[in-house]
Amino acid sequence: MDFWLPPKPAIIRPAPHDLRRDWHKEPKKANFAPGWFPGAVAGPFPPDFSHTASAVDDGNTTVYGFTAQAIGAADIGRRVFVSATSSATTANSGISAVTIGGIAATIHAATNNTGNTRNGVVAIASAIVPTGTTADVVVTHPLPVLGCHISVYRASGLVSGTPFDTATSDNAANLLIDIPVRGFVIACAATVSGGGHTWPSPEIEDRDAGSDGVQLSSAHTPIQFTATTNYSAGPSAGGGSGSSRYAAVSWA
Repeated sequence: MDFWLPPKPAIIRPAPHDLRRDWHKEPKKANFAPGWFPGAVAGPFPPDFSHTASAVDDGNTTVYGFTAQAIGAADIGRRVFVSATSSATTANSGISAVTIGGIAATIHAATNNTGNTRNGVVAIASAIVPTGTTADVVVTHPLPVLGCHISVYRASGLVSGTPFDTATSDNAANLLIDIPVRGFVIACAATVSGGGHTWPSPEIEDRDAGSDGVQLSSAHTPIQFTATTNYSAGPSAGGGSGSSRYAAVSWA
């Protein structure tokens, strides 16, 4: 015969003191993942941007080729910029095309010679060039120019595939451009003057040389961590309105 017995009730006793956890004495632990802080918003990293090369050629021709220009470390998203300035004597001359390593660049800002006997023409162009550490740069003009000077820049980690702002002028005081947070500026000038250019801070001059009476120059800013509206990017130099040309682009 089977007998049924009720289960014995559980006996709960206090744990020995050496096994107890004093929760109120333990350090408080954060309830979020390491490296993350409530209320903090992580912004994008600034682009990796630098001037890599400059070159001059006073060959009095239409097509100027600059061989094996340094373009920095390769990167799948690397954008290479060319700032080109030329000394022109023919009306309606300008810069019609730029290639970088055989890749057609987009001209973002440019000005032409509108008819003065001696004048400058300028352009800033860029292209995605993912491979190589050097590239041939070719600058084409529709009409012969006395000389062409270039500066080359590379940037990776850009937020946008288009400029934040562009500006052109025949007066340095009117070369006004907006700069985004974590952005930079590339600017160039071609002035009919007897002396060099002085670029405003924080711009850094990359080249400044004469070509048959036209002073050709280029500069850039380091990465800017504060947005600026109507930044005056033009240099101080001789040459009045109608005989000088300026261009600038900003990017981030």
